[in-house]
Amino acid sequence: EILPLNKLIFGTDTGLPEFHVAAVHYAREALDWALEDGLQRDVWTSDQVDLLARRVLHDNAAELYAL
Repeated sequence: EILPLNKLIFGTDTGLPEFHVAAVHYAREALDWALEDGLQRDVWTSDQVDLLARRVLHDNAAELYAL
């Protein structure tokens, strides 16, 4: 709730493709749970939830690595 939206990046460090798929699955479920909880408690609007998800899953890493 108080962390700046550009300070969190999703990533994995897995050795096998199967582990990567599982890690991504569980991370997305956890992010969905956290964002849905914030939405239900009126911490964020639906537009903010969309922005947060996009930043965590893509934009922050792209910005950090200048992609």
